[in-house]
Amino acid sequence: MNKLFRFLFPITFMLFVFNSCVDTDIDEPPYNVNYPVYHANFSIKDLRALHTKGSFEKLTEDKIIKAVVVADDKTGNYYKTLVVQDSTGGMEVKINATNLFNIYPIGRRIYIKVNGLTLGDYNGNFQIGGDVYKDDSGNDRLGGIEEPEIEKYIYKGEFNVPITPAVKTISELGDDDINTLIQLEGLEVVDAELGQTYADAENKLTSNRSLKDCSNKVITLRTSGYASFAGTVMPQGNGTVTAIYTVFGSTKQLFLRDTSDMLLTGQRCGQGGTSGDPINISDVRALYTGSAVSLPDNKKIKGIVISDKTYSNITSKNLVLWQPDNAGITIRFTETSPFNVGDELEVNISGLELSEFNGLLQINNTPLTNVSRTGTGKSVTPTELTISGLTSDINKYESQLVKIKNATLSKSGGNTFSGNVSVSDGTGSISMYTTSYATFADDAFPSGTVDIIAIAGQGGNNSDPQLNIRSKNDISGGIVNPGDPIDISALRALYSGSTTTVPSGKTIKGIVISDKAYSNITSKNMVIQQEGNAGIVIRFTESNTFNLGDEVEVSVGGAELSEFNGLLQVNGVTLSNAKLISSGKNISPVTITLKEFTDNFENYESELVKINGVTLSKSGDTIFSGSVDMSDGTGTSVMYTTSYATFANDDFPTNVVSVTGIGGQFTTPQINIRSKADIK
Repeated sequence: MNKLFRFLFPITFMLFVFNSCVDTDIDEPPYNVNYPVYHANFSIKDLRALHTKGSFEKLTEDKIIKAVVVADDKTGNYYKTLVVQDSTGGMEVKINATNLFNIYPIGRRIYIKVNGLTLGDYNGNFQIGGDVYKDDSGNDRLGGIEEPEIEKYIYKGEFNVPITPAVKTISELGDDDINTLIQLEGLEVVDAELGQTYADAENKLTSNRSLKDCSNKVITLRTSGYASFAGTVMPQGNGTVTAIYTVFGSTKQLFLRDTSDMLLTGQRCGQGGTSGDPINISDVRALYTGSAVSLPDNKKIKGIVISDKTYSNITSKNLVLWQPDNAGITIRFTETSPFNVGDELEVNISGLELSEFNGLLQINNTPLTNVSRTGTGKSVTPTELTISGLTSDINKYESQLVKIKNATLSKSGGNTFSGNVSVSDGTGSISMYTTSYATFADDAFPSGTVDIIAIAGQGGNNSDPQLNIRSKNDISGGIVNPGDPIDISALRALYSGSTTTVPSGKTIKGIVISDKAYSNITSKNMVIQQEGNAGIVIRFTESNTFNLGDEVEVSVGGAELSEFNGLLQVNGVTLSNAKLISSGKNISPVTITLKEFTDNFENYESELVKINGVTLSKSGDTIFSGSVDMSDGTGTSVMYTTSYATFANDDFPTNVVSVTGIGGQFTTPQINIRSKADIK
């Protein structure tokens, strides 16, 4: 059991006054002054920081949480459980009693005195309750607060506190949303489950159903067989779902409080484009006279998707629709588009906005429910043009597929696709623009003569004509120079003692040996190592997305090579300069003694090392957080853990162990483990 709440002196719990600056209100004003107010000195987020997944922590200090009930047991979808949240997060409160809604209904303020309660989770779903017990299978489970003790721990506040659900998308739901009230728009029951009930009411079996959005992202709807609405047929339309967001392992789940939380009354995805009178895209474009206009009622357009979201050189909410022998136009959706290149679509455009963005004409804020897919796998033949012919009549060819032959590509200061690349064909020149988010952004474009297929458009501050390729496959011919790879050891050798700029065109490749999952490394840093070679820290300009075992290639040309408190790192690398090659790779640590490490720590910096026969010790306590002394009989060093690590407040073992970690330094040599699993 972890030691929690290590303070210098006990804090006296007072019912009516806490000298505290903790703000955990969901709302601002008090809604019923007839109930006493207890000032919180702790938050749900603070509690979660004390918990290690899969463990139980008995709370021993006088702290108080102020929260609002967002789900109760009235309909039976929750049993002996309340869900509460404050402004920092949510949690389940396990109570060994029924009919809790009579005293603690949705919207009631409550105050929880946590001293004597226990933290836990049910496969990742955060909970607070009474004591731990063994279930029928012998597994430890978190029990509820016993009924006679409820008022010892839970104090009643005012009723009818308004709660506004956080509006999210399925993709946006994350750990901070667990056990909070959220709202998802544009959801519907998946086709295969239409006509089914929420759960198996006859056999009282809890059931999982699937909801999806119009981007085909799916989330689980979980309903108890004892819920009062278990035998109700789920609605068949599309609309808004308000629910408690939970997790079961890696599975995202929703729990309804009642059927009123599921308002699916609109048209289902793909059924909205069939109404309205057809209008040519060219006639739609002609309606624009220089300022935003609302399109006429009862109109629809039909065309073929010529953009390709697969390679991310178009924002996920946009697509380009082309009508054969007519014209093309860009459509901007209210959410991520699920449609693919070659799909044939009908789009209801009634009342939508027609406007320009940096000179590019588009139909704005289109709901996905306005679209019907009428075909797939359609092909489009690009219009062959010279650059002069294209730029002289760009409005005619905008949002159409064009082909430029016998062109050359060039770029000031580089040879990668990202940004603006100049295209010339002897008749003129035009910019080819690639977003930094494109999967091929950091790849080198070919030299020599090439043919280019692209979507004609306009963009930039001056609304200049430009080309947008869908992928590298839109360019044929030429010779590709992939850049100049360099070993990490050779990269490290470039550093001469002061800030150094890496020569242009250099790339390094390695395997990620750091693990951001346990937060013992800042999210902007990543450590990569080449098997049998060396390692180095990459410092990004934003939080990185790479995981332990990923093989990555990083363009480091022009980046800064410098030290931070003695630790050599490549600084200021944009995330777009790094790309994933493969996953699931492994680097074997080199086994050394602590004396070897400290005598030659520069040689082991940013590499995975293993020290056997280690004893760990620390003055004052036995938790990982901070510097822990290491000794193996040959020498001593330090194992450092940041206070933000998920295991920072856990106790380290005091018996003889082996330690695997990343060699580093913070003025002096140190080893950084990735998680507790690095200690055996």
